[in-house]
Amino acid sequence: MNQGLTEAEYGTLQELADRAEKMADRIHTLESILDAEAPEWRNKV
Repeated sequence: MNQGLTEAEYGTLQELADRAEKMADRIHTLESILDAEAPEWRNKV
């Protein structure tokens, strides 16, 4: 029974991890902008 990832699955997983990291960076940037421009934005959530 094969329990590891295929090359294609590993490639897809790596791509998704890269995308998630980029999204996290973008979210951090957007939050920094909002903190500077609208400090009360977190209280509205």
